[in-house]
Order: sequence, then C-alpha cells, then structure tokens
Amino acid sequence: MLRGAPGEAGRSCPDQAALDFLTRYDGAIKWCINAHSIPAHQRADVRQEVSLRIITRFRKYGPLQPEPDGGQHLGYAVMVTRNCCIRAIRQRQAKPSATISESADLRVASDERQPDAQLERRQAHERLHMAVASLPPLARAVMQQMLLGLSIKEVADHFEISPGNAKVIVHRARQLLRKRLVHP
Repeated sequence: MLRGAPGEAGRSCPDQAALDFLTRYDGAIKWCINAHSIPAHQRADVRQEVSLRIITRFRKYGPLQPEPDGGQHLGYAVMVTRNCCIRAIRQRQAKPSATISESADLRVASDERQPDAQLERRQAHERLHMAVASLPPLARAVMQQMLLGLSIKEVADHFEISPGNAKVIVHRARQLLRKRLVHP
C-alpha cells in the first residue's frame, strides 16, 4: 500500500503529523536552541536540522502515538533539538578560526625605534592576540573583523545579524578585553 494514497487506502502521510508536531512544540524547540546559546546566525540552520530529523523519523516509523499529557513528546522534541545544538556547537569548535596575525599583517615596520620599544609593542600585540582568542566564539570573530578595520554595519552584514546586535557584541567584547588587558 502506498503512503498518502487518497481515501482509506494505505497509511496516512506522516508529513502532516510531523508538521503538526513541530508547530505544537515550536516554543520548546526555540527554548532549547536559546538555552544552548546558539548564535543568531546559526539558529535557522539548527532549527532546519531539527525539522528534518523529526520529519525523517515520522516518515520512517510513522507518527507518535497520541498522549493525553504530551510529556514524552515534549521530551522527544527537546532531545532532538539538544542533539542538533550539540552537533552545531561541535562543528563550530572544529572549524579552525582565522587568527589576527594570519588575517592581517600587523607587524611593526622596522624604523628608527629602539629595540626596547619594538619588544614592548610585540608583547602588547601578543597580549591583545591572546585576549581576543579568549573571547567567546562569536565575539572573537566579530572583534577580529573589527580589528581588520570593518565598520559595525559591514560586520553585521558579514554575520547576518542586525547592526544593533553587532554593536552590543562589540561593546561586550571590548569590556572583556579591557578587563583582560588591564588586569591580566
């Protein structure tokens, strides 16, 4: 028998049941994505992966049996979302991020400076590099773009976030950098 055949023939199409399930537990899925601190530019990808996994499960095994309280269904929705969030976090951590020294040539030009001044500048550069590397992933990437000379608008366009969010991220990253550079 074919799935989704008209009338009483075959099993009913599980896609509608999956879509109803996703609509019902939309709030729980969003909550779980926010709880795992998934960056705004990755949330749609994680949400799409959750939807695909649930639809695939419904196609393979059929819709979940209805429950009066929906407790296990809520747990299933949160579990699938949690696994997708963890997978996204691991993929983000596995990607080698471009360092400031690789992205831009920030070396001191050799001129009539004293060797002590050059050494001091190099140490300051290394401290800045280490402080930026210790920032959270999105703040680190945003600050690297800012150190390359991009404007907040360009950074917001690059990461597909609003300029207001980019400003907040830059402000918080600068606060963390001040704390780490002033009190190492």
